[in-house]
Amino acid sequence: MGLGLWQGSYKQVERAWLRWYGESGNWLPTPAETAALVEQERLREQQRADAAEAELAQLKSLLQAKGIDPTAL
Repeated sequence: MGLGLWQGSYKQVERAWLRWYGESGNWLPTPAETAALVEQERLREQQRADAAEAELAQLKSLLQAKGIDPTAL
């Protein structure tokens, strides 16, 4: 881990900032960046859940169209 100069915007101020970086040389995320990543992952998970629900509804509908009660399975 080290400390380096990062050029960017923080709290709406654009300039060079001291920032921590890890062993691989990548900047460590700020709390705001971490929160944004967590929110992006939450949205992706919600989209996957919504897609699974839609697929399940479609499969239930197909079973019912064939005269099969999906709740009896």
